[in-house]
Amino acid sequence: MDRAWGYILAAVVAVASVVGIVIWRYVEVFSMNVVADNELWGQFGDYFGGVLNPILSFSAFIALLITFKHQLDSNRDADVRHFEQQREQRFFNLLSLVAESAKGLRYTPVHFVEDKNNRVYEGRIATEKMWRDFVKQVLDKSGGEFASDMHRYQLLKANYETWGKVVATYFEVYMHSVLVLLEYVARSTKYNDEFKNFSVGVLRAQMTESERLLLYYSSICNVKFAEHSMLLRFHGFGETVLLSDPLAEWREKLHDCAMVSSFLKQQQKTAS
Repeated sequence: MDRAWGYILAAVVAVASVVGIVIWRYVEVFSMNVVADNELWGQFGDYFGGVLNPILSFSAFIALLITFKHQLDSNRDADVRHFEQQREQRFFNLLSLVAESAKGLRYTPVHFVEDKNNRVYEGRIATEKMWRDFVKQVLDKSGGEFASDMHRYQLLKANYETWGKVVATYFEVYMHSVLVLLEYVARSTKYNDEFKNFSVGVLRAQMTESERLLLYYSSICNVKFAEHSMLLRFHGFGETVLLSDPLAEWREKLHDCAMVSSFLKQQQKTAS
């Protein structure tokens, strides 16, 4: 508001200065007798109006353009604020969906004939138990020396497919909800790294490290999620801080092998 009043004051001073210059120039060239002579007064009026009317009209036109520009800027700012509010609302709606999916996780590591003997883990406890079993049944069996990184990846994938039959039903629903949220953040924050970093930070804070690692390994071992592995890797879902990962030193190479394998399968589909 102070800036607007400053612009108005500057415009008034500019117009007053122009009027003063026009009057001063007339008096300097001719004389002050215009006040006492009706004919000269009329000539002065013609001169005054003829000089000032184009200037004032042009000034009014410029002022109209400036006003129109300010209106456009205000409308654009309002649209941006509306978009940001919608974006934040949708983000937190999707985040709540991720939280609900996490609560709905169920994991039964061993299935007995009688259901009463089956131990069922739910929610965060389920993912922690999944990770411990994943390390024993998948990661530990994929360590050691191999002829190539691709051989290691193929064994990792085979071990994952065996383990995944037990957890696929519930865990994939949870994984889908996380990936949908990450894709939404990537699309809606293309030119806004601040909100992107905030959104990913909030999502990571809602997840345990074991959940992030399970998501990452699932993305490189499961064909359905291979296209999202780069997104997960970029946002640090394959990083470890507290947990021990037997394949930590080969993690990036395994990801590269997954990308090559996915590309070759796409080429085969295209060729067929």
